[in-house]
Amino acid sequence: MLIISNHKSRAVVEVSRSQPDKPVTWEEIQRDMKSLVGMEPVKEQLLQIARTLTNIKDHQERHGLKLPPLHFLVEGPTGGGKKRVAQILGKLLRYYGLAEGPLHVVTPQNIDELPEVSSASPIYVPLLSRLIPDERRSSKPMASMAALLWFHLELVADQQSIILGVDPRLGGEFLETVEFASEIQLKVSIPAYTWADYLAYARKRAAASRFKLSRAAVEQFRRCLAEEQQAPDFLHMVTVQKLVDRAIMNYYIDPGQDAPAGRQYAALQPQHFRPRQLIQVKQEIQRPKDALAELSSLVGLKEVKERVSQLMALVNLEKRRREQGLPAQPIMTHMAFSGSPGTGKTTVARLVGQALKELGVLNKGHLVEAAREDLVGQYVGHTAAKTAEVVEKALGGVLYIDECYSLNGGHNVDFGKEAVATLVKKMEDARDNLTVIFSGYGREMEEFLQMNPGLRSRIQFQIHFPDYSAQELMEIFLKLCQDEGYELEPEAARELETLLQGLHENKQDNFANGRLVRSLFERSKLALAARVWKKPEATSLSVLLPEDIKGLTSYEDVARGLRAHRKIGFQAVGA
Repeated sequence: MLIISNHKSRAVVEVSRSQPDKPVTWEEIQRDMKSLVGMEPVKEQLLQIARTLTNIKDHQERHGLKLPPLHFLVEGPTGGGKKRVAQILGKLLRYYGLAEGPLHVVTPQNIDELPEVSSASPIYVPLLSRLIPDERRSSKPMASMAALLWFHLELVADQQSIILGVDPRLGGEFLETVEFASEIQLKVSIPAYTWADYLAYARKRAAASRFKLSRAAVEQFRRCLAEEQQAPDFLHMVTVQKLVDRAIMNYYIDPGQDAPAGRQYAALQPQHFRPRQLIQVKQEIQRPKDALAELSSLVGLKEVKERVSQLMALVNLEKRRREQGLPAQPIMTHMAFSGSPGTGKTTVARLVGQALKELGVLNKGHLVEAAREDLVGQYVGHTAAKTAEVVEKALGGVLYIDECYSLNGGHNVDFGKEAVATLVKKMEDARDNLTVIFSGYGREMEEFLQMNPGLRSRIQFQIHFPDYSAQELMEIFLKLCQDEGYELEPEAARELETLLQGLHENKQDNFANGRLVRSLFERSKLALAARVWKKPEATSLSVLLPEDIKGLTSYEDVARGLRAHRKIGFQAVGA
């Protein structure tokens, strides 16, 4: 059995339909594979299958054999392009003489036509819920029809090639009950998609109708996509198609002020991408939507966002109960953030202050950052005064204390304990108009919370900020590009993906996460600036090339990050 799999993320686009009355050419297959924009890993899988089919055909012809039909599995997310890959597989089978007829695609509407399908045609069956037998389904005729479908497939499996399209989350368990599934020899895995994949497909979909996305529209498209991703009916590239098609229709209704000249592509603007819940959002203008919307737009941090939302909901509940004269607990919004550098702790602290201001809990919502040197004095009595002064500046907002464990000096003469004792008192006295957020590494944070008996009881939430994945680091870089109007040439994007994967795999405890990505972005801009300086007329002012990304490895901290943990082998002892 040959199982071909890959986990890199790529986008998928429309595959041209075959002409059943014409022989399939290799040039046609190449065009179809080329149209899978950015799907290099999937193309490699298809080429490997083509080589396998070549070997099968050669062996058959040498020995005059007729082998049993081949069965395939195309695995990937719903709406992610499995049908398009199946169409290419059908053409490969025809090109190598392993099938004669065009691919027959089974749908809930044409199940009853299956017995009439020519035995020369391969059959594609997407594992849709309606095609899976289930006697509990309200539509008994449909359930019976689905059962008949699989019974017929079992009968023809030794005569015709069958291609199954599976979303593992929906059809994986049922597939284990299909008898001929154990005879599947070849598999293509369509990996999960990234933001870059969705954007590339959206641009290609728009370009097919002679439209382009303006820079401002890209960010609005991203917000709409993020909302769609939360819906149970999210269909990946199919959903992207609908978003773009809807935006194009909105353009026709109201083009705006930027009508193109001549044959120039029309530009889709932010107002053409409208979120599903636009009306509901307008009706709920009293909610702290701005800060929380910005929080929601941050890359990754799923659990962090959930915990902050829980805090805001709890604060809102207690506030409204108090306003209506119901029993209410004191509102305590102090928190502890733990995690590595560059994971967004300061950014989230700022947004927490803004959201609490929107809720009417804080009257300013500003952020005051403090460290040990801002709080701890050099003699008896000095520390309490310094700490009180910092707290006074933070009243009405958030006091964010980074590397808080530095206040734990570990010996009796250290004034850090005095600073903590002062903070504990102020956290209680000013709890109605002050949020204190302690921040630092996880292990040290736990030791810090044991410094003072009253410290832990005054902290409402302890939130851990995980390191970003390599994919999330890539998304951060792409968002920086979007925010500042830069673009990554496709090969440069692949170089960057490889670089970030290497840095992530070899990360140490002080891995800088988002700060590292920001540094890489600024350095790549320096490389672009140098190229513009040398050849101003021949160089784009906004496109980052592969050499800009490759040059990042010349920086010592990047090279050191790639070398970390790679000293593997034996060390000679003696001479």
